[in-house]
Amino acid sequence: MKMSDANAGPGGDQAGSRRSAFGPSTSPGTGFRESTRLSALGKRLPAQVSGFFRKPKAESRKPVSEARSLPNLLTYARILAVPAFLWAWYARRPELALALFAGAALTDGIDGLLARLLRQRTRLGAILDPVADKLLTVAVLAALSLDARLPMWLLVLVLVRDAGIAAGVAALRARGRPVPTSPTRLGKYSTFLLAWTLGLALVREAWGGDSLAAWEAVAMTLAGACTLLTIVQYSAAWRHRMRAPAA
Repeated sequence: MKMSDANAGPGGDQAGSRRSAFGPSTSPGTGFRESTRLSALGKRLPAQVSGFFRKPKAESRKPVSEARSLPNLLTYARILAVPAFLWAWYARRPELALALFAGAALTDGIDGLLARLLRQRTRLGAILDPVADKLLTVAVLAALSLDARLPMWLLVLVLVRDAGIAAGVAALRARGRPVPTSPTRLGKYSTFLLAWTLGLALVREAWGGDSLAAWEAVAMTLAGACTLLTIVQYSAAWRHRMRAPAA
């Protein structure tokens, strides 16, 4: 009997089917050695190849610096709008001057909103924001007043108020007293009415609009009254803080 005939039968058929379907049969020890060899081979792969199959680590987001936060960038733009407005005004381009003033005034509201939404309230922003507002207001008001577009008394009131605020802050700091950082409600009304007065005056200068003269006069009168009241209010507040006993 041939060797091939000796492997015939049920057992031989099963062995043949295993060989035909899965290749040469191997013992359990051989399979263990193969897996060990493959594992060792994987350990010898370069780090960059094995790292390709790993899940990338999540990148940590770096905090934005104070100077480069979005609200402060808008404040910088408002400060840069001041010389741009003066150039446009004295170049006799009132439409451009109006656009610059409107854009700068718009950023005044947007930067505060973004600072709250993005949680990017910074000490630098608290200092620069009121400085930018005063620079813009005084520059536009001075340009319009010197060209007899608005009365000079309004400019004088604003300058007296701002000079009084600066003197009061300096005096409080010299004596080590706390300095209020938030404007009063009356001060906010004054700033709002001044912005409307300047905006209406620029609109009339750019596009005519004599029908707005009455609205401009009302806004200017209310702005002057609020500015005068803020001078009295701030003077009383400074005097009270100076006389109060030190904490």
